[in-house]
Amino acid sequence: MRLPNGYGSVVKLSSKRRKPYAVRVSAGYKDIVVLPNKIPSYPYADKYHAKYVKSKNAYVVDATDRMIAELDKANINYHIEGKRIYKYLAYFEKSAEAYTYLAGMNSGQEVKEHVSIASEPSFKAVYEAYLAFMQSRRNKPSESTITSWTTGFNGWASIHDLRFRAVTTHQLQDCISEKSNLAQSSVGRMMTVLRYMYKYALAHGLCDEDRSKYVFVEYSKERKIIHKPFTDDEIKALWSDISEDAAMIALLLCYTGMRGTELLTLRKDKIFLDKQYAIGGIKTENGIDRVIPLHNDILPIINKLIARSDSKYLYSTESGTAYTLPYFCDKVWDPYMKKSGLNHYTHDGRHTCATKLEASGISKLHRQLILGHALSDVTDKVYTHVAPEVLVADMNSISWRASCSS
Repeated sequence: MRLPNGYGSVVKLSSKRRKPYAVRVSAGYKDIVVLPNKIPSYPYADKYHAKYVKSKNAYVVDATDRMIAELDKANINYHIEGKRIYKYLAYFEKSAEAYTYLAGMNSGQEVKEHVSIASEPSFKAVYEAYLAFMQSRRNKPSESTITSWTTGFNGWASIHDLRFRAVTTHQLQDCISEKSNLAQSSVGRMMTVLRYMYKYALAHGLCDEDRSKYVFVEYSKERKIIHKPFTDDEIKALWSDISEDAAMIALLLCYTGMRGTELLTLRKDKIFLDKQYAIGGIKTENGIDRVIPLHNDILPIINKLIARSDSKYLYSTESGTAYTLPYFCDKVWDPYMKKSGLNHYTHDGRHTCATKLEASGISKLHRQLILGHALSDVTDKVYTHVAPEVLVADMNSISWRASCSS
């Protein structure tokens, strides 16, 4: 049976060996010069120690620039071919042992006897190399883009440790099919990252074929998540539980209308406490780098989080890096929601803020600017500029504490 491309192979070596069966993988190609078996070629075949190959009826030797220049100058007939290079990983007495080794290697198992297999990068290592390459470019991807890529990459968690070159279409399909209950945007992020990874891997010789093009994608067309605002009693409960990280984040989401990812990637240098606003946001043209007014009530929370760590982010992991939204929900948000008896998604904070803004009589235009919604009116898009202090005043006109105590 023919093995898949990039899988490796088992070959039986010539001569009498104790372990004649070798496991080998492709290590790329090299150029060789093929000299025809004719009298004018003989001096050059001897000079460069070319080897006669009966099947070609010609002499072959590894190509060098000096040799090619000399052959061209002497007008010697030759041509250049690509010859596959192999890396031999292990040797066995029986073919069955060799194939078992090859299968284990391709399933991602560690092979202790031959550490050279570690030179083949894992799925995770290829992603990290791609990310480092993109961040080294002059036009670096934005933090929101990197967050989106990371979320998509995390969807492939079950194959992170497998050798990238050996990941099969079947393994990719199984992984994406397990996520078919997710929304199109979530599945789309996974596929976007996968395509970028294969493009990078092909360019750097880390794989032999783009298998992402063979993956069939399905996703849920139903909106299963129904968002609901926090009630006044629930807001009051969050304030009474302010020592909990999840309660602080929930209040910030409700009071600012930020998306979960926007808050988790908000940098301290983008917060201007003296003017009571922050610059942040993602997703839409009007949402990116917008003015986010900060209500008087939440200034103590922001000060507390700023002073808590040296991280550049307002709220970060213990190592100082930004949380991804799925990881934050898994480690912080969901456990608190279960413990407190609250039943909310992070996006419910945004709905809470939108509801409060409308109930407080804030104009539609100002609501759109605060939340980062697209402006529907062409005149508003082109000509309207609202000063940050106006939006701060709008936000502070909401009496959160009063409504909670009533």
